[in-house]
Amino acid sequence: MYNSFLGRLITMFAGLWLVSTVCYAIDLQRGQILHDEECLVCHNSSVYTRENRRVQDLKELRARVKLCQQDVGAEWDTTQLDDVVAFMNDGFYKFAKATPSQQ
Repeated sequence: MYNSFLGRLITMFAGLWLVSTVCYAIDLQRGQILHDEECLVCHNSSVYTRENRRVQDLKELRARVKLCQQDVGAEWDTTQLDDVVAFMNDGFYKFAKATPSQQ
């Protein structure tokens, strides 16, 4: 009986962990809110679309957002950073989406 209970308990926790990791999805709306609250303090969105923009791929975009996040003191976790990067890419940059192994 103890082994059966322990097995079900382990299975339940493994299932919850799997669901929590698989269910995370990019939230573009939250990315826009975070972007508007923090990024637009320093500049407007024209820097993303100017002819001589500095960012040339998704990896550089993530690095730039992370640098700017630190500059303004935004306390974002990794998922919030991902949301802002996704919002900016979707709305302005249009880089090909990276697979998790490419990030």
